[in-house]
Amino acid sequence: TFSLSFETEIEPKPLFDAGDGTEGNPYSISTAEQLDLVRLFLENYFVVTADIDVSAISALDPFGWVPLGTLDEPFTGQIDGAGFTVTGLSIDRKGQNEIGLFGVLGGEGVIENLNVNATGVAGSQATAALVGRQISGTIRNCRSSGSVIADNSRVGGLVGSQEAGLIT
Repeated sequence: TFSLSFETEIEPKPLFDAGDGTEGNPYSISTAEQLDLVRLFLENYFVVTADIDVSAISALDPFGWVPLGTLDEPFTGQIDGAGFTVTGLSIDRKGQNEIGLFGVLGGEGVIENLNVNATGVAGSQATAALVGRQISGTIRNCRSSGSVIADNSRVGGLVGSQEAGLIT
């Protein structure tokens, strides 16, 4: 009789192009799938390295893109868009609050140098293309374009509702 046994290890595929999510070595993002994964690392540091079309990710959910960060778990990390643009943002979450590419920005969170082109964003209140609700943190050198509609109140192109923090 013949017997053979062995173990194998499969190297896991990295989630991001590079980096370890720290201030000195932020995660690099170049795809919609990687941008979508930010929701699992809300306290980390990121840098965008290419224009990103999120239309395919938005189409996976019948209500479109699921905003990054909630009131219970806001985005408190930092993302440098490096001047790149997120396109194809489609959200149709009428009746829901804190709607945008980022739902809620809080803590010491920073979103900078990021552009958003929304094909259509709809929510109830605190609705915008970039950040639905800013409870604290900083938004710097960002731009948005496209259609944004709210059923209720607190709607904006860039930020729907700002309670505290800084926008420059």
